[in-house]
Amino acid sequence: MKRSFVVTLIALGAAAFGGGALAADAGAWIGATRSHRSFEHYDMSVGVTAGQQARRATRIDEDREVVLVPAHYGTLAGMTPGDDTTGSTVLWFRDADGAIRNVVVPGPAQQPYKIQMGPTSRYEAEIRER
Repeated sequence: MKRSFVVTLIALGAAAFGGGALAADAGAWIGATRSHRSFEHYDMSVGVTAGQQARRATRIDEDREVVLVPAHYGTLAGMTPGDDTTGSTVLWFRDADGAIRNVVVPGPAQQPYKIQMGPTSRYEAEIRER
């Protein structure tokens, strides 16, 4: 009897902890969300020699965080700096109906990002009066 009580108590504690962790991240799932990292490698000539010839191509490596934007947001219509002190940038998207949606990208000056449109399905919207 005592053993089953301890097992039940541990299971309830784990469920509460897991539920709290999921609830803390729920805000990140709304709209655009960070998805994964993109490691990009390419060769590119940077600068010129004293004789004004292009330098030999060198290897460049980039580590970018990928932000997925739902495809139904439409196309990028503009960008503005955010009002906060973290140096965020607001990306503005316009869909086919002309609706404007925003995506906040935190600190793009400190962290390189790759903005990628992610496919969406079963999109529904409700319009409510205040």
